[in-house]
Amino acid sequence: NKDATLQLAKTLLAMNQISESIGIAARLVEEHEDMASAAAALLLEAAAGLLAENRADEALQVSRLAVTFAPEEPFAWIRLGDAHTLREENTAAKDAWREAVMRAPDGPITAEVARRLHETMNNEQRLEFWRDISNETPEAVTPIIHYARALSRTGQPAQALDLIKPLRRRHPDHEELSLSHGLLSCQCGNIEAGLTIINGVTAVRSDLTAEAARELAAIAE
Repeated sequence: NKDATLQLAKTLLAMNQISESIGIAARLVEEHEDMASAAAALLLEAAAGLLAENRADEALQVSRLAVTFAPEEPFAWIRLGDAHTLREENTAAKDAWREAVMRAPDGPITAEVARRLHETMNNEQRLEFWRDISNETPEAVTPIIHYARALSRTGQPAQALDLIKPLRRRHPDHEELSLSHGLLSCQCGNIEAGLTIINGVTAVRSDLTAEAARELAAIAE
């Protein structure tokens, strides 16, 4: 029974029997291809625990298998990148995170990647990353927002604003895009117009207030 086999793998995982659990998951998928997604979810759970315990080599092994089982699952690539980071393999981590974004460029996964890039890369490296992603996903909005942010942080706010303004005309109700427009306007010296945009965004999206305040404080420095 494949469901019982998956439950056995989960039980062994809870008992910290990582190798045994992985082995059962691998055999399960070999015999039942339709269980690949469920097995990948189990492996991602295991990877998260291994990463929390700084067990980099095992986390890398588990994450690679998860990617094999579910290559279209963005979080599998996230975990693979995290494992590479723990091993100080930053180029491999960047490549894995790129794969994550490419699978859902306008999804929440992109924010997860952006946070990791901020922790592991300098401004120039982030600029290159988001420029490449934006070129490959021209219809996606979120990578362009991050590309514009990277431009502004490498001393190119005017170029960033030129990138954002026409995009906002096409997506006037996109709050994150509008916030970027407002912040870049402030950075380029058009403070009154920028603050008007920012206040309009935060009035309907209070969850963006902290980000707006943080970025405005950085601009004011």
